[in-house]
Formats: sequence, C-alpha cells, structure tokens
Amino acid sequence: MKTCILKKGEQSISVNVSKKKGTCSFKYYGMKPVRGLAPGNIDSWAEGEKDEDFINTDIYDGQLIWNQHINQGFKIAF
Repeated sequence: MKTCILKKGEQSISVNVSKKKGTCSFKYYGMKPVRGLAPGNIDSWAEGEKDEDFINTDIYDGQLIWNQHINQGFKIAF
C-alpha cells in the first residue's frame, strides 16, 4: 500500500498513506465507496457527513480496503 492513484476504467481512487501518523485516506472519483467492502462501519470513517466520497481510517483497516480494491481489478496509475 502506498500513496498513489488507483484506476479501473473511468473510476479512480486517490490514496494517501501516512505511515508516520498511521493513517490512510481514500478519495473516490466516478464512484461511491461501497459500504459492504469496508470493514466495520464506513460512516464512522467518513470525514464530515457531507463528504460521502471520502474514507479516512487507520493504516490497518486501510490495508484491508486497499486489498479489496486491488482484488476488484484496480491498478496503480501513478
């Protein structure tokens, strides 16, 4: 897992990893986070109730989300 852009077709996800802080964030473009894919309650991770396209979590749950996106066919764009 690293800071990058994940892409699949017209969908992309900006991933920002801070190993120093132990956090990871995902910003979704062209899609919404799928609630069933995230471990736990995604609502507790969303930063601000109005920003439904953003997940901010600890690095351990972030790794699970990263793995799920890679398994769905997302590739590192840059």
